[in-house]
Amino acid sequence: MSIGQASNTTTPQEDNHVLHPLVKRTITILLLGETGSGKTSFMSLLANLFQDKGVFELKEIHDRSRESGLGVNQSQTTKPTMYTIKASRGAEIRILDTPGLADTRGLDQDKKHRKEINDAIQHYVTSIDAVLIIANGTVQRLTAATEYTLSTITSMFPRSIIDNIGFLFTNSVPLRWSFDFNTLPIELQRSSYWLLENPLSMLKNFEKMQSQTMSSRHVAQQKKQLSAGYREAVEVMDDLLEWLDKRTVQPTKEIDNLYQISMNIEDKLTAALATLTNLDQERIQLKKIADDLENKKRSKKAIEDLIKIQIAPEWTRIDSPGEHHTICLAPGCYSNCHMHCALVYLMDRSEIGRLCASFSSQRAQNGSESVCGDCGHKANIHAHYFSFHHLRPRQMEPETRMELQTTTDAETRLTAAKDLAQRRQITIQEDMMKTCKQIQSLVDQYNQISLTSNFTAHIETTIRLLKLRREALRQNDGTENEVNLIDQSIKIFEDKVKVLNEAKRTRLGVMIDYLRGLGR
Repeated sequence: MSIGQASNTTTPQEDNHVLHPLVKRTITILLLGETGSGKTSFMSLLANLFQDKGVFELKEIHDRSRESGLGVNQSQTTKPTMYTIKASRGAEIRILDTPGLADTRGLDQDKKHRKEINDAIQHYVTSIDAVLIIANGTVQRLTAATEYTLSTITSMFPRSIIDNIGFLFTNSVPLRWSFDFNTLPIELQRSSYWLLENPLSMLKNFEKMQSQTMSSRHVAQQKKQLSAGYREAVEVMDDLLEWLDKRTVQPTKEIDNLYQISMNIEDKLTAALATLTNLDQERIQLKKIADDLENKKRSKKAIEDLIKIQIAPEWTRIDSPGEHHTICLAPGCYSNCHMHCALVYLMDRSEIGRLCASFSSQRAQNGSESVCGDCGHKANIHAHYFSFHHLRPRQMEPETRMELQTTTDAETRLTAAKDLAQRRQITIQEDMMKTCKQIQSLVDQYNQISLTSNFTAHIETTIRLLKLRREALRQNDGTENEVNLIDQSIKIFEDKVKVLNEAKRTRLGVMIDYLRGLGR
């Protein structure tokens, strides 16, 4: 979408243009930031200046059809939008404006935004000159929402792009700016930054004030301040454009690669949680059986229980690359509620509740509250996955089964049972280590590429944001359901951190009884 075409009218002097000329003919910028930080207003200002508009000619220029009309803490930009700003000298600025992160509608909404941002990057651009993070300059330290936003941003981009990341602090002038750069993620503390008091916003306030009764002296003072603010903003923009001119262009392929790895980790983590929980439950049962085998009165029943456990089928997950399904993630539920779901892959569970056929019989206005007709659980514990639940049969070794079921010698049976219980406990420990190592292999791959180099830290930041939202909700009446949903999310993320920490330990060859209590 083209949002700014400078006038073709020539002037006697090139210096009549507002902004200095660019060396590059095309510059591509990805705009990111917390909801309400001023991304879209910045883009409008840049378009105005490239059209050589004076301070009292500034106006909003962007795609209003992409605005949500929601509250200030909910992302106003509904979809990533590519804007093209054409300057008078033939240069072109391409800006991919993105939905704000830390949206109060929930983490599913942020996951949806992340996917849309990645899809838009792959669709619109093969390379970028810069990632510009728009941040509110009125705060001194990171809020939990801003910390989460920056953690998400550093998790989205490869290390190779570090010199192409810059900050623009809005609502900021040097004498009043007191932000502590040391509160930023360490990877971003050396980033270039600019302070901007957007004259477009100042003009809006001035126009509102004009509707009130103001003395001519007051009007003159406001106009003088506006003009000074405009000149300062032009200098800031010139400095920013000079920095953009000097950036080495970065390909976007690695961004998509990193995104795919992170999604794979999320999928594997969910499956690993179920696997490890089941293995841990069996381990506890086997420990009791092993103890009972040492007691003559309970040994016969213990052998029977051991046989039942060893031949009972077990739930696992089977990957289906390129084909997603709606599956239930409730503890103890292994329902494949809608195999080969015809919807596009959705990350927002409320949308799954509104659109997936599994919820058609008990659809709720709030999609998260829709009830699945297949398993009876709500949509908020369902998800689209490129894998499905599978009940896998298990067999005992014929020789062991014969010793346990047909031999008449009690001592032989008891010895065989003890041996089987011991071997199975060792196998469970090996399976748990194998699962953790698979996760750690993916995390290592991610950490080698990612700017943040710490996948676990991002999840911990997410937990802090959820706890902040929970406390805010508790201040209001009638929010019990929302608080319960956040509690469930916190528990899931905390269990993921446990798995990731245990995976790290297995890489060092250490296996401790750390996973007990998962899912409980």
